[in-house]
Amino acid sequence: MNITWLIAANLLLGFVTIVPQIIVPLAAHLALESNRGKVLGNVAVGLVCGIFGARFISGFVDSHFGWRFMYWVSFAGTIIVIVLIAMYLPKIKGNHSLSYKKLLVSLGPLFMKEKVLQKACLSQGMMFGAFSVFWTTLIFLLSSPSYSYGSKMAGLIGLVGIAGAFAAPIIGRIIDQKGAAFANALCMSLSLIAFLILVLLGYWLPGLMIGSLFVTVGTQANQVACQASIFQLSPEKRSRLNGLYMVSTFLGGALGSYLGVLAWSKWHWYGVCSVGILMIGIAFSSLISLSKQKRFVEKGSNV
Repeated sequence: MNITWLIAANLLLGFVTIVPQIIVPLAAHLALESNRGKVLGNVAVGLVCGIFGARFISGFVDSHFGWRFMYWVSFAGTIIVIVLIAMYLPKIKGNHSLSYKKLLVSLGPLFMKEKVLQKACLSQGMMFGAFSVFWTTLIFLLSSPSYSYGSKMAGLIGLVGIAGAFAAPIIGRIIDQKGAAFANALCMSLSLIAFLILVLLGYWLPGLMIGSLFVTVGTQANQVACQASIFQLSPEKRSRLNGLYMVSTFLGGALGSYLGVLAWSKWHWYGVCSVGILMIGIAFSSLISLSKQKRFVEKGSNV
């Protein structure tokens, strides 16, 4: 396989791996208002376990059977998922009278109208970017003379991320009790602490594992908080809101992966951590601007 076919295959894969982004708004639609945060947190556990479980399994398979065999494993897993979806996923008819083309055209005006959506997109886009900065360059650090490990160790560290996934339901309960803005601030702070740990202790394996845990907890829990805030905007637009939100999230992730590799090539681990901290700082700006907007609205209502 050459690089052209690899890029084409991954591009096609990106177009069809949208099931999680359909499941999330469906879960929000089926959940009660009083426990929506908790439900989204539980769904996030499954998503994160899938992501980091795949890292662990792929690292093991690659080291023992080669990278090509992993694609056969993925093929078999996809068939199983298709069968399970057909058997157990609730069948709900859409209530839109608009055609698919008009729904796509409506995305731009919807994004420009909803300020809360814009803040959520910036927040999670930058948080997922910082997350990608770390996980993309982790294999470079582990392969460096400081560690001299391979893909199997990267997969094992991914298991730490699975443990962090179980913080998502806790954040869901915090959202239900104290609101999404408080949860956002908490998650961003945790990710910032994670990168400070990685700057100081990244070349020490226990410190690296603690940092990876905090990065995962902060990023995934922030996703739950952001989705809880946008799903309150309009029940009938949840799929479109989530679509715009996830596009922004993955654009941030792609940017983070690119900047992470660039930072490693020029400044190695400390450059990687600096980029992560910068992206989290930008994510914090969305929270500050949202706070200013709320104060402006409250001042106007008092007048």
